[in-house]
Amino acid sequence: MNDPSPEFRLQQIKTRRLEIAATLAEWKRAWFVEGISRPIEDRLTLDAEAAKLALERRVIDEDALKAKLIRLEERRQTLLQQLIEVLEERGMSDVLEEAKARADRERLQTAEA
Repeated sequence: MNDPSPEFRLQQIKTRRLEIAATLAEWKRAWFVEGISRPIEDRLTLDAEAAKLALERRVIDEDALKAKLIRLEERRQTLLQQLIEVLEERGMSDVLEEAKARADRERLQTAEA
């Protein structure tokens, strides 16, 4: 099976950490309200899992952000390509040339700064 995307894995981690927090809270409630105790090993195991998930989340946060930015850039490029095609189809190549010239000037100004 393929590894999930970083963004999907982040969602899995968030959900599991919430599940762990809910379980620990319920165990605490059961102890104080009903006097039901759980073995300390169970709590420590969940605490360790939560810490491991927190570390994994931190490690893949950057990958998830990069994946999102790549997706946004791909969408922007598709939109740009479609806009160029529409301008050319409608005989508005002068508008396209002006936009290209402005972009070139902007790049020069940015490079000089």
